[in-house]
Amino acid sequence: MARPGRKPGTPKTGGRKPGSANRRTTELLEGFRQAGFDPATELGKFLKDPTVSADVKATLWPAVLRFIYPERRAIDPTNYITLEQASGMLGAQASRFRAVLMQHITNTETITTILGEVRHANGRAEGVGALPPA
Repeated sequence: MARPGRKPGTPKTGGRKPGSANRRTTELLEGFRQAGFDPATELGKFLKDPTVSADVKATLWPAVLRFIYPERRAIDPTNYITLEQASGMLGAQASRFRAVLMQHITNTETITTILGEVRHANGRAEGVGALPPA
C-alpha cells in the first residue's frame, strides 16, 4: 500500500513563503488600515503619555524594541586572532618584506634608508629587522 504524500527526499513545493503574513494577520492589518488605526503610532503615543506609570513603560519598551532592533548575539571568540598571533603575522610580513627588498636592491645603504623610513612611518623604534652582515 502506497504512503500518502511526497516521496522521501522530494523538495517541498508551493505553500506560503517564510516571513509572509498568514490570512488572519493580513485581515487584521487590513481592518486597521481601513479604520485609520496605526498600531505603531498609537503605541508611541501611549509610551510618551506622562500619565502612564514608569513600571508599565519599563515593561513595554523592551517588548517594542525587539521588533525594531535585532537581538545581539554573543561573539564567537574562535573567529578572532590573539595579539600574539597578530604580532607573529606582522613579524613574518616584515621578514618577507626585508627579503624581497634585498633581492631587488643591492645597495645596502638604500635598504637601510628604506627600512629606516618604514620604521619612522610606523612610529616604532624597533623595525623590520636588522640587515644581515654584508
